[in-house]
Amino acid sequence: MKHHFIRHFNLILMEKVAFIINPFSAKKNYQPFLDALLKKVGNPIYYISESIEGTFDFIRENFDRVEIFVAVGGDGTISTVAQKLIN
Repeated sequence: MKHHFIRHFNLILMEKVAFIINPFSAKKNYQPFLDALLKKVGNPIYYISESIEGTFDFIRENFDRVEIFVAVGGDGTISTVAQKLIN
């Protein structure tokens, strides 16, 4: 019973998390990460970044319902996400 409660609690927390995925990082092989995310979370909030402007739009559109934005990529992805979150 305890394990079921923890799993349910974790899924509730994941509803407040958004993933911003840079498709050009990890040698353009983000699909294994996305597959694992979809399998574990079910219906995650995510955006496959096509541009800096698109990433900014995604953050702006989801800012009020998301508590944590996770940048999945390299230094540039992290910098882009951080820049938008502090401005």
